[in-house]
Amino acid sequence: MNVTFTDNSTDATSSLWYFGKKGTSTEKNPTFNFTYPGTYRVVLEVSNPRGWDATAQEINVQGQQQENVLPIADFDTDTSYGLNVQFVDTAQNANKTDWDFGDGTNSTDFSPVHTYSTAGTYTVNLTVSNANGTDSKTGTINVSKEPVSVVPVANFSTNVTSGETVTPGNANTEKVLVVIASDSGKTISLNNGETFTLNLRENPSTGYAYELNLSDGLKILSDKYTQDEAPQGKVGVPGTRSLRIQTTVPGTQTINGIYKRPWENITGTEEKFTLTVEVS
Repeated sequence: MNVTFTDNSTDATSSLWYFGKKGTSTEKNPTFNFTYPGTYRVVLEVSNPRGWDATAQEINVQGQQQENVLPIADFDTDTSYGLNVQFVDTAQNANKTDWDFGDGTNSTDFSPVHTYSTAGTYTVNLTVSNANGTDSKTGTINVSKEPVSVVPVANFSTNVTSGETVTPGNANTEKVLVVIASDSGKTISLNNGETFTLNLRENPSTGYAYELNLSDGLKILSDKYTQDEAPQGKVGVPGTRSLRIQTTVPGTQTINGIYKRPWENITGTEEKFTLTVEVS
């Protein structure tokens, strides 16, 4: 049963559709083939360089079930969050999902985030099924203790042959404090009016991002998301959200964040970020 979807979003530069547990598309106005009649939860996530938004609807697909369509298991992973690993189900023609994370735990969620207790190498298995059969895919992942965070180092050269020569001793270099997800729970100290950068790894292409709450003495000067380069034919690629934050009021200021999909309820198992800023 082919169903056509129309993206009526505004100010968006990219779109990502989730058709229940059946598949995804990055086309703006896709047509998707559902092999079974039924009720499906369709999620549309849109983004631009300033941020992203998501909306979800349940649709009722009617028609005759296609016969002898077998499921095809496939999945992607993102291990850049340290012990918190994002799994993305990219299986086709499946209406049931079962994950084995290789550490003795399982999940039937579509694209779960799983927290490992220790770093190491794990063999992950995804089993999918429908009324016609079952298929599985196994893969090996390397889980590290700390999130992967690469901070750029500024440098440049010039071919100027005349004019005033600037030496390192004369250069004015601004020192920027960079905070990352593994700094959660820590305290930093700044003077009032100073700034720092908060870099958080996110994957809004799968709906996951940090919901942040800042106390009144902190001001966001800029909020930019940069997606990692996607391998050909792959979706669900993560990136880095970089916030430039300024202190505006002396005293104890705080940042609290929770990593989740905006349309899902809080379960208490989500990854959290906290930071205390002592401003003098």
